[in-house]
Amino acid sequence: MPYFRPYLKDLHKMDISVHCDVKIFEWLMRRIRSPDDARLDIRSATSVLIASEFLGMSTLVQEATAFVAQHLCEIMALPIDLTCLGDATVRRLARLISLNTLIGLSDPRNAILGTLYRLRAEELLQNHGPALTSCKHCSALYSRRFADRLICPRAPASVDFNGRLCQRHEPIADDWDVVRSFIVPMRHRKAQEWKRIFWTLWGATKLFQCTMCETYFDAGSTGG
Repeated sequence: MPYFRPYLKDLHKMDISVHCDVKIFEWLMRRIRSPDDARLDIRSATSVLIASEFLGMSTLVQEATAFVAQHLCEIMALPIDLTCLGDATVRRLARLISLNTLIGLSDPRNAILGTLYRLRAEELLQNHGPALTSCKHCSALYSRRFADRLICPRAPASVDFNGRLCQRHEPIADDWDVVRSFIVPMRHRKAQEWKRIFWTLWGATKLFQCTMCETYFDAGSTGG
């Protein structure tokens, strides 16, 4: 355990006190002696993750984080306080959790779910933020990357290079900023939580094409 390394330099003057659940510490010691005899389970994984991170057991931290991310739905159904997870741990969980898992999470006390959605929203903004804007015709949030393929039902019709009539989104203003003009106002409304913000951003960054009419649309325009 790397945590103890600085304290073991002088073995003649050593008084170490570690506040840790006895059963978890015993589990960690079994893990060190024989990894196959100490398997992660749903009830202990969160405590193991917290303890291993504090003790500097990086390999176990990665394994426990992946386990918690994979089984977070079951873990959140248990009487476990997830607010004690550190910011770095929650950030790693947010990166590992699949969208299907995120959708299935139930967190009435909002111990961690709001933070997970916020972190996922921040990741979307890092990757797509500069391309996101609002349409001056319909006020929809859309990505400039898809502007030449999306249809705006309220835009005036024009003729494209192929001689076809089309209706396209147009940005509301050059200085429009997705955080200042979209996220901040949504956060000020009581009902607009990070969950809704994330899915709105996600919808604007996912382009699909209808197999019947071959029309392009983003996920945000489906009304789901």
